[in-house]
Amino acid sequence: MTKRQHHIEAYFQNGLRLHRTGRLPEAEQVYREVLAASPSHADSLHMLGVIAMQCGQPQAALDC
Repeated sequence: MTKRQHHIEAYFQNGLRLHRTGRLPEAEQVYREVLAASPSHADSLHMLGVIAMQCGQPQAALDC
């Protein structure tokens, strides 16, 4: 894993921590920032879908 990949993964893990504590808007922002840095980051896409479902937005979840 490159240094850049390590930083992206560490930032993603921060998003997961926020998500687990119910801080959904902040977690969503982290996931979007991860995707800006690494557009193919599948876990971030998945977690955005999870947040969309938790917020009652099934179409947005499907889009993820």
